[in-house]
Amino acid sequence: MTQIRRWAAATIGLLAVAFLAGCAPLIAVCAMPAIRPPHVTIDASIWLRLHPGGTVHACYAGACDREDGTSPSFEVVALGKEDPAKKRDLVVTLKDQSGTATETTSFALKLVPGQTGGPCPMPDQWSRQVLIGKDGQIQVGGADDGRIIVPTPPDTSGP
Repeated sequence: MTQIRRWAAATIGLLAVAFLAGCAPLIAVCAMPAIRPPHVTIDASIWLRLHPGGTVHACYAGACDREDGTSPSFEVVALGKEDPAKKRDLVVTLKDQSGTATETTSFALKLVPGQTGGPCPMPDQWSRQVLIGKDGQIQVGGADDGRIIVPTPPDTSGP
């Protein structure tokens, strides 16, 4: 009985050391939510870097960010009952020592295909990437993997 206790204590000790040392867990666990609401991801890092002390806020389809305005990247979660494929206005407010500027553009969210396999399979996701340029202009990206801004040609199909 004593040997079993020693073996169990040694095994628990080794597992504790492995987890504390940052080794991969024995069982793959997904720490991300399976479904995210439709959203717009705003990358304002360039503008904020060139305008120290400035702030950036954004609203899309009546929903606004909940950030302090100094985050280089943030999201606006679209209202749940809105059709994500319908064009909506994005209003970006930029404040710095020279004053306040407001930029507006209109676009629909795009369906980003999900990913299968692995510990975190992801379903299809409605989203859009937006980059705020050095001059405050809004560049709307396409449906992508969430890391690369893919410029989209201007929509000339009308309202």
